[in-house]
Amino acid sequence: MTVPAASAPHVVVLVCERATTTAGDRMLLVGVVAEVTGVPRAEVVVSRRCARCGGDHGRPVLVRCGERGVEGIDLSLSRAGRSVAIAVSFAGPVGIDIESVAAASHAGLDDVAFGPPERERLASADGSPALRTAMWTAKEAVLKATGDGLRVDPRELEVSFVGPMRGSPPRPALAGWPGAPVPVGSFHLSALDVAPGLVGTIAVIAPARPDIRQLAPAAHQSAAP
Repeated sequence: MTVPAASAPHVVVLVCERATTTAGDRMLLVGVVAEVTGVPRAEVVVSRRCARCGGDHGRPVLVRCGERGVEGIDLSLSRAGRSVAIAVSFAGPVGIDIESVAAASHAGLDDVAFGPPERERLASADGSPALRTAMWTAKEAVLKATGDGLRVDPRELEVSFVGPMRGSPPRPALAGWPGAPVPVGSFHLSALDVAPGLVGTIAVIAPARPDIRQLAPAAHQSAAP
């Protein structure tokens, strides 16, 4: 799938088996950018940049994309277990997060991650581990999209859901964030189709809800070392 430069705003997502190294995961990201822009892989350069110190760590940043340029393209990457999730956004700043349900069920997460309204939602769902993980990944995705990360207390964000509370987690939404850098309505959250035992969320800051296009993983499994 090649996305022309003038295409409508949307986000391309890939969830697949992670590479054996961090550099390999970055090459997977380069491959997705190349595929959806039509730019040769050799002309796509992805780096990492810390929002605080400018160092080569933190969120991925597209620094070259052939003659197309990098304007209007935002990237995000997350790892959990043997999986990696990649987002390439043409719609606005993006954050993607995947998490193991087992890892998010550890004692003490509720105390540092969720406010009273969210704990009530969890109680009404009998403490559903999948719902707890969905709430956590929603917060992580939002804070990745803004570039704040966990420098912001996640309890400042309130996550709600559109749809029934039981069964598979319904679509997440950012219900409130007093310190948000943009209006709360600018955050558009979607659940991801991920591997068994994982939960994922993508957050995009955009004027309207973008189209989320999830790539089939098969063609990317051996694309990086």
